[in-house]
Amino acid sequence: MLYAVVPIQADGDQITALRKRIESLVNSNGPSTLMARENDVRVYIDAAPDLYFVVYPGTSRALADDIGYGNNPDIGLGVVIQVSSYYGYASSDIWDWLRMQHGR
Repeated sequence: MLYAVVPIQADGDQITALRKRIESLVNSNGPSTLMARENDVRVYIDAAPDLYFVVYPGTSRALADDIGYGNNPDIGLGVVIQVSSYYGYASSDIWDWLRMQHGR
């Protein structure tokens, strides 16, 4: 499943801690590979300031728990949103990554 992770009211240190935590979820075979297995966690870190796209095999709640929302004040507050469709204007890198991960 494709998710957007959006920090809310987070300061710079919390954003840094969140980014490190999200990066730590990526499986050991490396981030965002074309040959990624179905259950691999994949991340697009620099989609926009303070926005992370994450491919994660579980629910939005499970991803929020794995990130530490609700139980880790170092991460701050935020929401995890399942992405079922998308549209907008962005760099081709973002669109290419989304198409590869989301299949559309």
